[in-house]
Amino acid sequence: MGALVLYQFPVSHYCEKTRWQLDAKGLTYRLVNLIPGLHRYRTRRLGQRSSTLPILMDDRRVIPDSTEIALHLEREYDRRPLLPADDTGRRRALDLEDYFDDAFGIHCRRWMYYQVMSSPLLAEVVFRGYGAPARVMGRLMAPMLRRGLRSLYQLTAANAAESRACLLAGIDRLERELGDDPTRYLVGDALSLADVTAAALLAPLLSPLGSPWETPAGAEVPPEIAALRAEVNQRTAGKWLHARYATDRMRLAA
Repeated sequence: MGALVLYQFPVSHYCEKTRWQLDAKGLTYRLVNLIPGLHRYRTRRLGQRSSTLPILMDDRRVIPDSTEIALHLEREYDRRPLLPADDTGRRRALDLEDYFDDAFGIHCRRWMYYQVMSSPLLAEVVFRGYGAPARVMGRLMAPMLRRGLRSLYQLTAANAAESRACLLAGIDRLERELGDDPTRYLVGDALSLADVTAAALLAPLLSPLGSPWETPAGAEVPPEIAALRAEVNQRTAGKWLHARYATDRMRLAA
């Protein structure tokens, strides 16, 4: 296969899911950070009707969507597999990947964007991971960015409340799958795509060390986020996520 190029938003938790998988498999890849809004020009040039990221280019093949990318990587690169070899384990890992893709991916994003929507932190959050010129542009684009996110993710009080409930239901499910043991993996005795998905997509809420959402010392955090973060960090799910980042994610990135 040819060179791997990942088109991404640095702060996107779906892009983090793909980065983690690439690192877990020991693959060499190049990151291309796209600017929110302007990224649509690049996605169209890549032949995509949808403007969502991540998009992986593998030689001349273009693969959109974090789940499709995950399946492609497991199919084409058999080193360090993240899906169990046995059918039962594979089905379980894929079922959990599908569940947490929605429970954490969709609802964590919507609830957190709603909390920062009226905050001056919005541009800082979205443009974290970019160089200084892009961050300046982000501050100038903040009103347009706010309107776009509100429309794209339907950021209303009712939808935010629904997403908070779904997020908590997902955390309950995660703890049941773990048997309330924060040292366990979700499928078998090794890291799988289920763990990568659950941890990467819940990470923005819990701000693990070394992640794109690590909170700098003294940084302002909206009170609703700070309260839920403190609550979940004391639970099995929070301890599990921080363990996965400390013992799996950071080791793999290094």
